[in-house]
Amino acid sequence: MKRHLKVVAALIKKQGKVLICQRKENDTLGNLWEFPRGKVEDNETLKEAIIREIKEELNIEIKVKKLVDKFIEETKNFKITVYLFESSIKRGEIKPLECKDFKMVSIDNLSNYQLAPVDEKIADYLKREKSKLRKSSFSHHLFFNMVTYIFPFYDVINILSNISRMVSNSF
Repeated sequence: MKRHLKVVAALIKKQGKVLICQRKENDTLGNLWEFPRGKVEDNETLKEAIIREIKEELNIEIKVKKLVDKFIEETKNFKITVYLFESSIKRGEIKPLECKDFKMVSIDNLSNYQLAPVDEKIADYLKREKSKLRKSSFSHHLFFNMVTYIFPFYDVINILSNISRMVSNSF
């Protein structure tokens, strides 16, 4: 039977960058980079685990905001399920207590780091989400600009209000 590890990880963003940590050389997957994380102990909630692990590893207190997603990695010997939580630093300065190093990197630059396998999945997910957000933002701006240039003599707010009403009535 495969060993199953239940793990929590923190997605800590600051100024458009995310926090990653480098595992110690003698650890399993030594020297690889990962989102800060740790194992869930028996009788511990996911939220309790992530708060404890980040304090132990990085000497900071975090505020856990929401579950981003769940990521699974399997080998022939074990299965790891990582619950990624969007979090923010509440108190303290980051110190690498249980890791070799840490960095704040842009999502686009994550591919420049040798990530642990499950963290590769997380990085791919974050890149896809960032791309969706860009496309959505672009579409919104394109639509707004189209309305303001095509209908310069109409009250844009009334037009948007009517469109909103039509869309909500169609559902």
